[in-house]
Amino acid sequence: MSRSVLFVAIGGMIGSVCRFLSVAFVANLLPSAFPFGTFVVNIAGCFVMGAVAGLAERSLWLHHDWRAFLTAGFCGGFTTFSAFAFENVERLLDKNYSTFAAYSVASFVLCLAAAFAGLMLTRN
Repeated sequence: MSRSVLFVAIGGMIGSVCRFLSVAFVANLLPSAFPFGTFVVNIAGCFVMGAVAGLAERSLWLHHDWRAFLTAGFCGGFTTFSAFAFENVERLLDKNYSTFAAYSVASFVLCLAAAFAGLMLTRN
């Protein structure tokens, strides 16, 4: 158990740093009221989560510690649903209803699609 916890902790640290850097990079690349940085990170993280699940399902080479490192650790630190929720609250408080609606719906649909694509692309 403690080995798995260590794998998750290290993965979470790496994922969090990657999220921080990725959000800043995308925000500089696409400055907008729409939070593109978090949006892109959530989609990419959902794809990675699906891909890891698919790889783990089709082969035995992905040890459970490494699966925990990549899913609960890296993807848990990398994806930003708490940031997503707070950014939507900010849009509601600013009465920016159209951006709130676009961001919420697009995030939901595209993140589900990305997770499905990652799973399907890596399955048998």
